[in-house]
Amino acid sequence: MLAERGLGDAVRALALDSPLRTHVTIDLSERASAPLESAAYFAVSELLANAARHGDATEAWVDVSTQGPSLRVTVTDDGHGGADPERGTGLRGIERRLGAFDGVLAVSSPAGGPTTAVIELPRAFRVRPAPLSPWRYLGRLCWALWPIPLFPQGLVAMVLKLMGSPVKSWFLGLRVSEPFQWPVIMGMILLGGGLLAVALATTARTREAEGGACG
Repeated sequence: MLAERGLGDAVRALALDSPLRTHVTIDLSERASAPLESAAYFAVSELLANAARHGDATEAWVDVSTQGPSLRVTVTDDGHGGADPERGTGLRGIERRLGAFDGVLAVSSPAGGPTTAVIELPRAFRVRPAPLSPWRYLGRLCWALWPIPLFPQGLVAMVLKLMGSPVKSWFLGLRVSEPFQWPVIMGMILLGGGLLAVALATTARTREAEGGACG
């Protein structure tokens, strides 16, 4: 089952075979590698067996989900608690198995229960870059363009105009006829400043949106 249909279906089958009334929630965007799935599967199997054998539990909840690039598995039971990796060879075995993949096991099991075990396996899934939003495209475009009108076509041309320099070939404001030179120069400065303002605003908006999505 694990090899053919993946971790989600294998955990569901495991829950059906468990003596506990087990509720399973699966939220996986893709399959992890076979060794990682095997480590997670046997960890869930051991945790359910411990809950039934040592915790006198009658009910359990298993949640398997993708957390960014990590695989997270949470197993909770209604047993009497008191599970301790320092005293239980089964929990130490899970830690050793997960440690081969830099995974961790965190157990919360106060006296009287419930017991909650959280397994985290990092780098289980590929990280796909988020698609660029229209705001990000606009921000990048403005970041690329704003120095051109503000500096060479605006501020530099203004300095050359004040100095009466004859150099004109690279500066639009100095190539037009005299009555239009100052309006063109000031227009370039305003255009560059406006593009910079839009770049800053879109960057802030994008970060705010990404922060809200992560939260």
